Amino acid sequence: MRHALVNGKNLVINVIMLDDLSQWPVPTGCQVVPTDTGNIGDTWNGTSFISPVVLPSTLPPIPAAQLVAMEITDRSLLRALILALNDGSFVPGSNLPNGQLRAVFNSKL
Repeated sequence: MRHALVNGKNLVINVIMLDDLSQWPVPTGCQVVPTDTGNIGDTWNGTSFISPVVLPSTLPPIPAAQLVAMEITDRSLLRALILALNDGSFVPGSNLPNGQLRAVFNSKL
């Protein structure tokens, strides 16, 4: 039978096949949960397994013309972007220099 080895933080750290749980010592601080669906990296909430959210590894680039034309209505987002640009950061995927990006964002405030 397939089982998930869940650590004290409710994270699945291994998946094992066991016919008889009494023949295998469960590591201290862990529990063994029978499952057909749980996988390494999942979280056990006491009744079911929750898979982690997978984020894209890269963001698609935003062309400068599209960025300039973009309607941005969240002022707190704009302020955060301006602060990041003033801090020497950059906007991934943008082909505008920081000075031009600051001007675009400031014009939308």
